[in-house]
Amino acid sequence: MHLYAISDLHLAYAENRQALAAMPSHPDDWLIVAGDVGETVGHLRFALDILTPRFARVLWTPGNHDLWTMPTVADDRRGEAKYRQMVAICRAYD
Repeated sequence: MHLYAISDLHLAYAENRQALAAMPSHPDDWLIVAGDVGETVGHLRFALDILTPRFARVLWTPGNHDLWTMPTVADDRRGEAKYRQMVAICRAYD
């Protein structure tokens, strides 16, 4: 087993989403996603949709961008409420 780490995905950018989609599978290995996946819960879900089938385990830690509140996103939670929402999403992906 190997332990990999990645951060600063910034999935608001199409090029970064494409690069993540091209990431190869490592079904016996673990991946730490160390913050700044993106600014919305949709970015987190996008990343987890791609990464959880490709790794034995994915661990997420929030970065400052992950916890930003976006004024253009309807019903975007703030502070601890947004953090708890993101933790719940991660738990749903196991």
